[in-house]
Amino acid sequence: MESPSWMFSKALSHRQKVCRLFKRAMREVDGYYGMDILEARFQKVVMRARFDAYREEKDPDKARLLYLDGCRQIWERKHWTTFLGSDVGGASYDRDTHNMPDAIFNHNTMS
Repeated sequence: MESPSWMFSKALSHRQKVCRLFKRAMREVDGYYGMDILEARFQKVVMRARFDAYREEKDPDKARLLYLDGCRQIWERKHWTTFLGSDVGGASYDRDTHNMPDAIFNHNTMS
């Protein structure tokens, strides 16, 4: 059985791993509640509270298990479709430049 990609990481500190996990969790919340800004904000506050509840954990073994459990939860609950910048609501939506004729790109507007 192959291990999932979340089990492997670079030589990062525990703090860096948790920060990356938090960032990934925030992006997953955006994936689920993308256009409903108020619900997304509420879910982010709830997620932040979950992370802050174990912020002062001193036992490294328990902290590691909490991190691995968080990784597992993200893996199991990840959004079924990916959100790309070219999707509706993305930063590059409706910017199809590959279909434009070359004359548009070659036109010198400074003359």
